[in-house]
Amino acid sequence: MRTKLPWRTVVLSAVLALGLTACGGGTEAADATVPVTTDKGVVNIPAAPRKVVVLNPALTGYLYGLGVPVGATIPTTRDPSPEGFSQFWAEQAKTAGTKVLPWSFDGFDFEAILGEKPDLIVAGGQGRPGLQAVEAYDRLSQIAPTVIVSTKPSTWRDELSFLAGQVFRKPAEAKTMVDAYQAKVTQVKAATKRPDGAAIYLMTTTGGTYFLPEGSALPATMSDLGFPADPVGQRNPNLKPASTGDSVKITPEQLGSVVTAPVVFVVPFQPGVPNAAALAKDPLYAGLPAFRAGKVYDLPGWTYRADYQAVMATLDHVQRQFAGS
Repeated sequence: MRTKLPWRTVVLSAVLALGLTACGGGTEAADATVPVTTDKGVVNIPAAPRKVVVLNPALTGYLYGLGVPVGATIPTTRDPSPEGFSQFWAEQAKTAGTKVLPWSFDGFDFEAILGEKPDLIVAGGQGRPGLQAVEAYDRLSQIAPTVIVSTKPSTWRDELSFLAGQVFRKPAEAKTMVDAYQAKVTQVKAATKRPDGAAIYLMTTTGGTYFLPEGSALPATMSDLGFPADPVGQRNPNLKPASTGDSVKITPEQLGSVVTAPVVFVVPFQPGVPNAAALAKDPLYAGLPAFRAGKVYDLPGWTYRADYQAVMATLDHVQRQFAGS
């Protein structure tokens, strides 16, 4: 004979079942993943990451712009804040409680990364940290799903498009950032008086002088502002790019045939390396067209491999530097 359960027992059982179902649904939602296609293949990442570790300071700023939680990053080496953050997003990092992880030219501190317990690692991009991440991809992937941003030459728009579109799915935030850039570009172009002629970008380092190919990030940004880039890379296809491809070393013997543009921008990469005034005193440079015409200008080292915040600061710098009369 079947025993009829009291109505309170039936209702309680139903509520518990619904509660368990709801809890299960929440867990599934929290654990949901999405596929992202990278240069290392397809990687499944959390749909809503709660703690992201960024292993290239040239990428970190994008995440603050997109409203993504950054648990930790590695230090920037150019004009850092006392904590090691980029000067352009240091306040955002401190507000977010972002940590600075140990890093050196020898590689990452994997124990420190593991200790952060990230659910997503963002790495790659331009420069040595990008190359290190590619080499250490398997080891990083054992800690957390790892997204490698392409190490090929790219602009800030390329990196933002990838991070906002594929990784974090924040198109509205990205549009706001791009619209702000476009508005600022229009303002700067209207407020500046620019030298005539195409420009080449020379980066001075402790290891010699490099030019930045016309399609790389800084020349592209300056082109937006009305400084057309000299097609130096196209004219010199035999010169091989260094590092991640956004710079090309030139020897003193090559200067006369490579640096023929009527305008030169000098980007000192490290403290103490030659700026425009120092190069103008060097006989190897003094006879080059732009130097003879007096159309040689400095740009700060942080304009090279600039993230979104540094790009916006570049626009402000150029507006001050070339303010129209």
